[in-house]
Amino acid sequence: MDLTRLSVITVVHCVACAAGAGASQPVAVAVAGQQAPGLAMGLTFTTATGSQDLSAPRVNSLGQLAFAFEVVGSGVTSANDGVLFRGVPGALFPVFREAEASPGSGSAILSFRDVVLNDAGILALTLNISGGNVIAGHDGSNALPMLWTGRPLPDVAGVNFSSTTASPNLSSTGTAVFKGSVSGAVSGTGLFAANDMNNVTTVFLPGEQAPGLDPGVQFSVSDGFSNASPTINDHGVMAFTRPLQGTGVNSSNDESAWVGAPGAIQLLAREGDPAPDLTGINYGPLAYTNNITVDNSGTCVFTAELTGSGVNFSNDRAVFYGTPGNMHLLVREGQPMPEGFPAGSAIIGIQGAVRNGNGICALHLVASINAGIGIHTGNNDALYIGTPGNLRLVFREGVQAPGMAAGVAAGVPQSWYLNSRGEVFAWALLSGPGITSGNSQLAYVSGPNGNAFPVLQSGGTIEVAPGDIRTIQSVRFLGDNDGRPVSNGQDGRATCFSDQGRLAFQAFLVGGGGAQAYIDVQYPEACGADIDGSNQVDFADLNVLLEQWGTSGPEGDVDGSGAVDFADLNILLNGWGQPCTP
Repeated sequence: MDLTRLSVITVVHCVACAAGAGASQPVAVAVAGQQAPGLAMGLTFTTATGSQDLSAPRVNSLGQLAFAFEVVGSGVTSANDGVLFRGVPGALFPVFREAEASPGSGSAILSFRDVVLNDAGILALTLNISGGNVIAGHDGSNALPMLWTGRPLPDVAGVNFSSTTASPNLSSTGTAVFKGSVSGAVSGTGLFAANDMNNVTTVFLPGEQAPGLDPGVQFSVSDGFSNASPTINDHGVMAFTRPLQGTGVNSSNDESAWVGAPGAIQLLAREGDPAPDLTGINYGPLAYTNNITVDNSGTCVFTAELTGSGVNFSNDRAVFYGTPGNMHLLVREGQPMPEGFPAGSAIIGIQGAVRNGNGICALHLVASINAGIGIHTGNNDALYIGTPGNLRLVFREGVQAPGMAAGVAAGVPQSWYLNSRGEVFAWALLSGPGITSGNSQLAYVSGPNGNAFPVLQSGGTIEVAPGDIRTIQSVRFLGDNDGRPVSNGQDGRATCFSDQGRLAFQAFLVGGGGAQAYIDVQYPEACGADIDGSNQVDFADLNVLLEQWGTSGPEGDVDGSGAVDFADLNILLNGWGQPCTP
């Protein structure tokens, strides 16, 4: 059975004060033993918990959650106990249930996976059926079948859809993009975009000519990138990777990255081509472009290996950003670490990088071990946010954790997500005085200037019923332990951190049982206006704001609206002179 076992759904509310975050007060929404909404009377949520992909909730900017839950009661067996729910607290309803007929194919649903929920309240997912699967959606009222095993492609004669192992991603307008294998006149892996069964577009099939490249250069038959899913922004622009085959193609130039809307895709990068901003150095293998993203400005971010003069193990990977013909270097291994590390430190690892449409980037970087300056495996990971050339530290492993008692250190950044407002969420394990296994997880949120503040710590309490107070043993966020790529909030991927600052998570309770939860985070206004990261709102911040007046910023765009204007100035003036230490 491929479903998460959960027992309680909860809501956590956190209101940030002007100079830091306030305490979170969890509120239960659904509790094990209660009636499961939308199902027959007597069917209740179970007390079982699990660690499958769907045990961590997704969230959108309407405040809706999507998650899997199991039920018990009359007529329930292991074949039909899994239910996918979506909605807002107090108005949850079932969307799909195991053993029900799948939309489109009619075959029984065995399980479901890869759920993504967009800001219009539409979700897309993969339904597993006997012998294959169904790519489907749901708009809150109706199921939206797209492609399923055995269905003829509506726009290509003689070719059938076979199956997919890649998750769909979903634009805000409800267009799902996904890879899938085909059979018939053509076999291999293709790329598709769909809104429903009547609106399906074959972006390309295996063996097709790659647009803009020499005649005979084709998209390869096999995917080659571990079925990495394409991303899609709110305007329907996709970004994806694909190996090449054909005339003149060999192992030194067969990997490529692409961007564009269906019918208008363009080459973004190809192995063997010159890498931007690096003289004498070429793109190497693009296997790391599994994490390619596109934002609402059409800008893509990806990580690539490098080849060429002076390239070695310590500097052979880099992050690039831009559009076709206008790519730039963001960071490269071997460069000095940004702030928070001593002089002489160098980047040795890039664990992820994203950018939103306002130009705010978030990166997880790893410093090279250097005993001479105190860098070791217990303090060399760090999370950053900011703009190219101006990356600010969110927190660093092994040093003082922001907002915590003296001597408490943060661990490696985990499951981090960026939203459209330029805020990043991440969690870490704590260590130090007073930290135990029951209170060692801490979630942070930071604005674009790196002023991180804590919003949730395990060991807190939650009221699961009137007067029934339980302790949260641990929490789990989307992406924990399953390798799920991070999101920029505009790339069509599932996220647990919305543009409104709603942070969704799963909680495990002392004494047994699980919970779904969210926090509504209000970023401290004073710290949001601390543009230069000095921990004080002052003339230096005002100067930056005025210099960027009437532009998109992004540093001066304190409220994340996309424009530096009077709203940003008012926030700055309201926080004038206030310290910004959480």
